Amino acid sequence: MKKNSKIYAISLVLLGLLASFSSTYAFWQGSVSASSNTSNQNIYIGSWDFEENTYVRRPRGIPEFVLGQYYPANTVVWYDGAFYITRGDGWQEGYPPSPDAYSAYNMITVNHQIGNTYYNNDVVYYEGCFYRVVDAGNANNHYPGTTMYGWYNMNSINFNSHQRFMKNDYTIYQGILYVSSIDNQEENVYTTPDLSKYWHIAGSMEYDSSIRYYANDIIACNGLYYRAAWETIGSNPANSAAWGPWIKITLSSYEAGTTYSNDQIILYGGHQYKVMNSALTATHAPGTITGVYKQIDTYTYTSNNTYLVDDVVMYNGQYWKAVNAENAQNNLPGTIKNAWNLLNTSDYQWFNTYHSGDYVVWHGKKYMVYDASRASLYAPNTEPRAWNIVNTFSYNNFTVYTPGVISGISIYNDVAYRALQETVSNYPPVDPIPSNSYWTEY
Repeated sequence: MKKNSKIYAISLVLLGLLASFSSTYAFWQGSVSASSNTSNQNIYIGSWDFEENTYVRRPRGIPEFVLGQYYPANTVVWYDGAFYITRGDGWQEGYPPSPDAYSAYNMITVNHQIGNTYYNNDVVYYEGCFYRVVDAGNANNHYPGTTMYGWYNMNSINFNSHQRFMKNDYTIYQGILYVSSIDNQEENVYTTPDLSKYWHIAGSMEYDSSIRYYANDIIACNGLYYRAAWETIGSNPANSAAWGPWIKITLSSYEAGTTYSNDQIILYGGHQYKVMNSALTATHAPGTITGVYKQIDTYTYTSNNTYLVDDVVMYNGQYWKAVNAENAQNNLPGTIKNAWNLLNTSDYQWFNTYHSGDYVVWHGKKYMVYDASRASLYAPNTEPRAWNIVNTFSYNNFTVYTPGVISGISIYNDVAYRALQETVSNYPPVDPIPSNSYWTEY
């Protein structure tokens, strides 16, 4: 196992200290709170858990891997500082880690590991983002972000030709926000948004000859407005016949006292607005009240605008997604909970709304949502039954443990325990007591 020189130095110091004390290992308690590659670490004497599920010494109860030994399927073993789970039932050949998927062992880690066997909906962490497996056959033996059919990036909306995109998905390409008009197709994946007929610039009505338009789409071209009579691409509106595919239309300019129809597009102050609440249009001009008009010629956040769930805007140089329409309309992004979610980050954000299946990084550790309603209220590691820590077996007082091969393992004071029932905030026993109502030695 690779260790840097700093860890070796610390080891020598600890050996010296141990030689000078007559007490047992029970004296030493705690963990390392950073990766072995981190230059500045807070070192606490103890099991040296680097929060990557690797241990310098084997905790009692987890067997050390022995080459050629018979292991039942789903046996957890320790080898060279890491934990592995056996995939098959029998004599395991070769040492872990496995060089290729579908072999004998999986390293137990949320970090992506070439050689691990992944299944649909598994989640891994790779280069600052969490990825979900959407096609295991294509995900295995491929790094996330390198095959469009294998992995789905759960955090970044930056354009990637190996990322799946669905209709109404947003992506950022060369600093411009685009929206997809179709489900996963080669044309909205392998072709960049500026050249693809299945992407259009968010917040723009300007005609683009490379975009596929659909019946009743309205566009602007050379200061005039047109409505598509049917699906079309590459047809110049200025040269269109009277019957289509483009029909010239006139957009009304806002006049106080006039009632406009829902979904009607009107002009005001040089901008284009879509009517969302006809009843208030006679008494309120665009941009003066929320919930009445939706400005459709920009994706920059504007006050007194109407926003719908899943709308994406740019504010202070960052991209935000509306999660609650009323709150999004009445509050700046990043100022209250349950209004806007900050995109393009895997880091926990106090104002984001989280859902089942979400993962975050918080203070260098990784967590998954246990209860979405509580996870949206509390930061990780502050409240039970909100977030479960992942990527470590070290006991965590806020994590819900359930009986299972991996979900029920906890290491406390260098001893491995397994959960006897669902438990949270109930510590394993203190050695030499082997068990309590919630835990027993592994």
